[in-house]
Amino acid sequence: MELPVEYMNKLAEHTLVINALLAGFSLTMVVGLLGIKEEGKIYNHLFRASISATVLFLISIFAMTNLLMLTTKGFPFPLASSDFTFPRTLGVLSFMFGIIALLIAVGLSGWTKSRSLGWFTSISAMLALFLILSMIF
Repeated sequence: MELPVEYMNKLAEHTLVINALLAGFSLTMVVGLLGIKEEGKIYNHLFRASISATVLFLISIFAMTNLLMLTTKGFPFPLASSDFTFPRTLGVLSFMFGIIALLIAVGLSGWTKSRSLGWFTSISAMLALFLILSMIF
C-alpha cells in the first residue's frame, strides 16, 4: 500500500524533529564520555553505542529532509513513487537502529557505576525497547 504524499510529508516532518532531538541527546552522551578517563570494555561499548546512535540519527535526519523536500507541494521536478523508496527506507531503518543503539547505551550506562544500577538501566532499556516496538509493529 502506497502512502499518500501529504501523509508522507507530515510523517517525515515529525520524524525529522524526533531524530534531531535524539541525535542531540546521543551527541551529549558522547561528549560526556569523552571527558571520562576510564578504560574498560563497558566504556568502550558505551562509547560505540553512543557514537552509533548519533550517526544513525544524523543519517535519518538527512534522509527525512530529502523525503520532506520531495513531498513538499511545489517540488519543481516530476516524481515517480519509486523516488520516495530510498530516502524513506534509509530514514526509517537508521531511525530504528538509532533507537536500538541509544537504548543499548542507556542499558550499559548503569554498569559503569554499580551492579544494581546496571541491572536497573538494562531492564529499563529492554522495557523501553519492548514498548517502542509494540507501538510500531
